[in-house]
Amino acid sequence: MCMGAPPANDTRAGATVINLASPSQTIAANTTSATNNTTACACTSGNDVFYRFTLTRREFVYADTFGTPWDTKLFFATACTTQLRTSQTLGDLICDNDLGASCTTGGTASQVYTVLNPGTYYLVLSSNG
Repeated sequence: MCMGAPPANDTRAGATVINLASPSQTIAANTTSATNNTTACACTSGNDVFYRFTLTRREFVYADTFGTPWDTKLFFATACTTQLRTSQTLGDLICDNDLGASCTTGGTASQVYTVLNPGTYYLVLSSNG
């Protein structure tokens, strides 16, 4: 199998910046030529890509891969790309594979949400490999 060059956001250093000026965004992603750079959130072999965002105040943050035709995992990470290990707020979901908190179960999409304090964070998208 011949793979192309990895995407620019294949590593934390090349993370795509998410501009939080818009309250809702659709971001295209492809992990086909990416490599595996993390073992967090049980991502042991899937290709992953990184997105970075900075909060200036405490805010609710949500992301999902609904409508994606491939099996995904999502998780929030710190500036050191260490997965957030503990819930930030009661009832949040900081790492997900296969619609962990969705009303729809059995799919391969993922969703994460929590309230985060000011700072820089990463959203990591991984194929479920």
